[in-house]
Amino acid sequence: MSEPRRIRPPKEFERLIDKLVDAGIFETKQAAMMFAAALGKRFTGRKPLGSPGEGIRWHIFEKAGDEAFVNSLALAEKEDINVLDPDAGEGEDVQTIFEEYAAGGFQYLKQHVAEATGDFLNNALAIIQQYQTAQQPSPPGLEGLDSSALELLGDLDR
Repeated sequence: MSEPRRIRPPKEFERLIDKLVDAGIFETKQAAMMFAAALGKRFTGRKPLGSPGEGIRWHIFEKAGDEAFVNSLALAEKEDINVLDPDAGEGEDVQTIFEEYAAGGFQYLKQHVAEATGDFLNNALAIIQQYQTAQQPSPPGLEGLDSSALELLGDLDR
């Protein structure tokens, strides 16, 4: 029997992830990874995973309705629908792309929250506030999306 699919946060950021959850900024490690992946897409790009941490079962992401976002990151990165085909066997898979964007986002959080001067919680809330209030024009065809949805999509007009 095969082992269930797991999304692996970077081992180097496990303490940061625990601190974010323990401080009540995120309810779960899965939620922290989702936010970090969005930050990675928007601000830092991908970062090689290095040593993986303790995996989070994929069904946790599915149950939260996160599969569409994870797949969208891969589609935006590769600009090829075949990236969603697990049997294609070409190039990177959706999971690796998501994990590397999350690693980039955790690096951003480490620099701007954990290592920044000031209170950890206030620094984290400032990042979230900055992320929510950043305005950018809607790309053609996506005018109906609110600013938070557009922020999650990142730069679409490359």
